Amino acid sequence: MALPSTGQISMLDIYQEKTGFSSGRRDGDDATFSLAGFSVDGTTVNPGASNNARDFIHDGDINEFRDGTPNSSTPYAMSEFHGWAQSMPYNSLTRSGANNVGDFTRILSSYNGFGALSIQYQIVQMSIDLGSGTYLSGFYLEETAQGSGAYTSNGGSASSMTTGTLYPIHQAQFNSADFPDSYQIDISHAESFGGGGAYSATQTEVAGVGESHTSGASWDNSVFTLMSPSGTNRTAFKEQHTVTGECWTGTYQGIDTITFKYNRSGYPQLVIPSFTINVEADFNHVGMCP
Repeated sequence: MALPSTGQISMLDIYQEKTGFSSGRRDGDDATFSLAGFSVDGTTVNPGASNNARDFIHDGDINEFRDGTPNSSTPYAMSEFHGWAQSMPYNSLTRSGANNVGDFTRILSSYNGFGALSIQYQIVQMSIDLGSGTYLSGFYLEETAQGSGAYTSNGGSASSMTTGTLYPIHQAQFNSADFPDSYQIDISHAESFGGGGAYSATQTEVAGVGESHTSGASWDNSVFTLMSPSGTNRTAFKEQHTVTGECWTGTYQGIDTITFKYNRSGYPQLVIPSFTINVEADFNHVGMCP
């Protein structure tokens, strides 16, 4: 939990918040630490120590470094750590989807000359009041009419999706007093092509549809307010892959890497481990090339 916002704090208080350890020394650790080491990520706290501890004291066995600071600029002051927290508090983080959570495919089985396909899917954010002062924020995957989807649960195997149904990707539970202010969805793309002919592809973040709220276009890494946890406040984010071919028979493979991020004033960003979604377009050119 965060350090007190007022009153006296000690170096041990800061150490405990940074590490989660109850004492200022663990087996294999040097016991010397400095305010500069707490304030500047990557600082060597005690150059003469056998473990040459970096940033602040860490366990030499697990080699655990925990970066993060309220202010890395001089002059360093204890007061800068008032109200500071090493991490955003949460009750649980549950990954319901596999690391590769979805696959979406469309086929252009027969075309002559020029052909085009659009493959789309949606991510939906929804918050729910679980009762007893606990809120849940969840992200879900949704198939659209523009792409046949397969969903893979965490530890499960791929199964066909139903258009309009929400399939869970990740859920985070918080105490109501610790509920984040906002969130972001970071997306990046990789692509590959096979076969002969001319081809191209674009990936575009477009406005989601069919839910109570839409992301609007260009939503990559934009900040969105985390809606009240009613279960009916849902925000849709649509991703679109547009693939074109000219006299091309082959396959487009797109990989979207997606990361969810939670923000709360006074706390470091809570970053959820990334996952991937695969997109495939198959083109079959027939006849003479015009």
